[in-house]
Amino acid sequence: MSNGSLKILVVEDDPFTRTLVSDALRAAEHEVVAVEAVNAAMTALADDDFHVVVSDLNFGPGPSGADLLARVYEDQPWMGMIALTSHASPELAIGPDAELPAPTVYLVKSELRDVQTLLGALDRALAGETGAPRPSATDDEGRTVVTRSQAEVLRMLSEGAATSRIAQHRNTTVRATEMMIQRLYEKLGLKSVNDLDPRTGAVLMWQQGRVRVH
Repeated sequence: MSNGSLKILVVEDDPFTRTLVSDALRAAEHEVVAVEAVNAAMTALADDDFHVVVSDLNFGPGPSGADLLARVYEDQPWMGMIALTSHASPELAIGPDAELPAPTVYLVKSELRDVQTLLGALDRALAGETGAPRPSATDDEGRTVVTRSQAEVLRMLSEGAATSRIAQHRNTTVRATEMMIQRLYEKLGLKSVNDLDPRTGAVLMWQQGRVRVH
């Protein structure tokens, strides 16, 4: 695996979609293990470590993709999770009682028009964001609203942690962590500030109570 690449588990029973997604991820220099069933995915997860799992939801009779993601969230909550499905909501894919772990990025196959959409989903999954509509960037008091994962990174930044230390804590690559930090700076409105180091500005906002966790 090359420096900065991710190890991704793709779980999809449709051969065309499985090949399409796997090839796109490999072209982006990520390492991919592709399987066609939930049981095979569970075996792969037991045998190896992954950064992200991309899974369909409907596999017919037996365990669903939601069952797989719930297990991943219970055993390896630091792993990024993407639900890739043909339906606009999990209820349509696997029934009215369907639930997905909160950090799951929900990606509809018909919206997967280019590689950048898939790579963007990877970024959101690693950042702990979801595919659901995002809350307002600010609350009624003008505080910037961040996710729990972003808040954890911000706390570690305020403690002086290096990017490599944050990556180790999140069990992800330095490159993925750098991207998450840059998105955090953008959300805080610090990317375009030239007279203030963005890390310093982010820590100041944290210390001054100008950030709220959604």
